[in-house]
Amino acid sequence: MSPAYSEKLKRKAERLQRLRTLRDQMRRCSAPALNALDARMEKYLDFDGGVFIEAGANDGYTQSNTYYYETVRGWNGILVEAVPETAEICRLVRPGAKVYNCALVANDYPNPTVTMKYANLTSIVKGLCNDDKREDRHVRLAIERGYIARTYDVETPARTLTSVIEESGFGHIDFFSLDVEHFELSVLAGLDFDRFGPTFLLVETRQPDEVARMLPGAYRMVERMTEMDFLFSRKPG
Repeated sequence: MSPAYSEKLKRKAERLQRLRTLRDQMRRCSAPALNALDARMEKYLDFDGGVFIEAGANDGYTQSNTYYYETVRGWNGILVEAVPETAEICRLVRPGAKVYNCALVANDYPNPTVTMKYANLTSIVKGLCNDDKREDRHVRLAIERGYIARTYDVETPARTLTSVIEESGFGHIDFFSLDVEHFELSVLAGLDFDRFGPTFLLVETRQPDEVARMLPGAYRMVERMTEMDFLFSRKPG
């Protein structure tokens, strides 16, 4: 058996095991968001049939801020995951949502692809830190936390969020959950807020002031949900 074929079988077995684990977790818990963000958001999103976007969707369940709204409150929407292997699992876990395998970029991003460094829940854009040692520390921390056993680099299509929403057919977004490991400013720079500005925007960021400056004047920060999660809303009218 060739090393390449052996590696393929190993990754397939890991994927099947991950799916079995996820399905068991899904039977036991319908609100998997970290820090109970899905439950805490319900005071703002207490209605059925809304539309969501989750960028940084991972496998569609683990720490998802939208899983509850789709499976319990009847919402529908868009899931964006940059790592192909993880996006494949996301499609199986969330068959009712529209899953896009791409990295979201600014309107002026010049290349057709983005190189990702796989770290499961904390996968990052390679070169984002402009510091190889810092990226290595980031990945090493993911291994220590048990998120991954190994890392690898992978190319993924580069798209703006505007192009994704256009393709999806959704015209109105109630809730946008953005968790992309320090790449949030680039993602926001690829969204046409005049056409697709969400009613609520939850951003995991270390740069809340920079995020606020990027948003149109119709937005205001309404709550700091955690140390790094900030909720913005569009003012009525």
